[in-house]
Amino acid sequence: MNVHHLAPSATRRLLAVGSLSFTLISFSLAAWAIAQTPPAPGVQRTLLVGDARLVNMISGEQSSERVILVRDVDASTVTEIACVKHPMESAVVSPVYIRMQGENVTLSDTPRGPSKVVSGTGKAWGKAGAWSRLHFSMNFASPRATVRIEDDNYVLPSGLVIARKVIALPDGRPVQLWETEVKPTAANDFWKEWAQLGCSPL
Repeated sequence: MNVHHLAPSATRRLLAVGSLSFTLISFSLAAWAIAQTPPAPGVQRTLLVGDARLVNMISGEQSSERVILVRDVDASTVTEIACVKHPMESAVVSPVYIRMQGENVTLSDTPRGPSKVVSGTGKAWGKAGAWSRLHFSMNFASPRATVRIEDDNYVLPSGLVIARKVIALPDGRPVQLWETEVKPTAANDFWKEWAQLGCSPL
């Protein structure tokens, strides 16, 4: 499981220290379309909801965000479409595409071809299609800044997903800690909240 999605507020806090949040991906109609499309045969879809805690490692400031996630899994890929909503800000929808080759993992923000902004490699533990842990080392590169992300994700038998990431500057100095827990929820409740948060385009 990966939740590679931070709201614009987190971006601004990182900009204050000369960096960027690694999910500065504009509201994505393509991601919304994937989320609204029924999964292909052989793909297991899980709808997850929860909250994230953000800690500015320089100032100590803390804040929270609402995270809801469409997660499609088969034996070799994971596609995640997240909607992240910070209080008093517009929701942000963004995609992540994870490809498995044995225990080796690659991550991108595009379904095929080179990544636009986010790229990474990692390792998976557990049975194919039912991984218990995913770890990533990622880069976010933009014209303004580059940051490094270490991201650890655990999937419990209940379906609860716990994710923890540390975002650091190129010199290794950590600037933000992001922790979240999301749990499976019924489709009716999920899509109701998706609409209430403003995840769907007008």
